[in-house]
Amino acid sequence: MWKMEEKYKPSEELGAGNFGVARLAIDKITKELFTLKGGKGKEGKI
Repeated sequence: MWKMEEKYKPSEELGAGNFGVARLAIDKITKELFTLKGGKGKEGKI
């Protein structure tokens, strides 16, 4: 299984809400732009 950091380069934060943060990310190989959403853990940290 691959890790997000191996495939994508995180870029700017697009927004945050109660359940996580949306970030712009760039595919390291194709240079395509994607939106990634990360959830918050038990402590409310991302």
